[in-house]
Amino acid sequence: MTRQSKPAARSLRRVGLLACLAVAGLNAIAYAHARSFLYFSSDGPRTGPPEHLGAVARAKVALTGVELPRPLYHRTPADVGLPFETAFVRASDGTRLEAWWVPADGPPRGRALLFHGYGGSKDELLDIAAWWHERGWAVGLVDFRGGGGSDGVRTPRGWEESLDVLAMQEEAGRRGEEPIVLYGFSMGAAAIAGAIGRHGLRPDGVVLE
Repeated sequence: MTRQSKPAARSLRRVGLLACLAVAGLNAIAYAHARSFLYFSSDGPRTGPPEHLGAVARAKVALTGVELPRPLYHRTPADVGLPFETAFVRASDGTRLEAWWVPADGPPRGRALLFHGYGGSKDELLDIAAWWHERGWAVGLVDFRGGGGSDGVRTPRGWEESLDVLAMQEEAGRRGEEPIVLYGFSMGAAAIAGAIGRHGLRPDGVVLE
């Protein structure tokens, strides 16, 4: 190797090393962002809108992702005038889910099972539960895995939540032979679609929002 080519080789190695470090850094940032959407934090406030953050906070979010505290519910069906019982349902992988069961005032026309969105809990669907109840339906609401009264801190964003949909329909079937309608909002809709498409679930009706 000539004297002129040695510096060029060293420069090339440095460029290659810097490129590898840059790729590794970008992958680490991508991993941190993905993880922040899949795992809820145990405490601390939710990350606010970017326009409300200072420069340091924006830089931290850019590098590590947002903070999403574990969803909790703050109301129950009693707050909208509905009777209810709290019961636990087991998904097929053993995850324990907390559900509210709202009975109809008389013989139910059917059973409506309601599934909330990403980052929420079952109390966000109480007004919809009241709508079904007023029309003579029994209603079931559940906290998806990772939030509310259910097990875990992880949310696969609808993928494993499809098992939670299956568990709720199976429990509703044990409670009576009435028609079962599934209502899903946002991630709840995705979980229902997954239960139907991947697991062969066949409800009597579906409402996806």
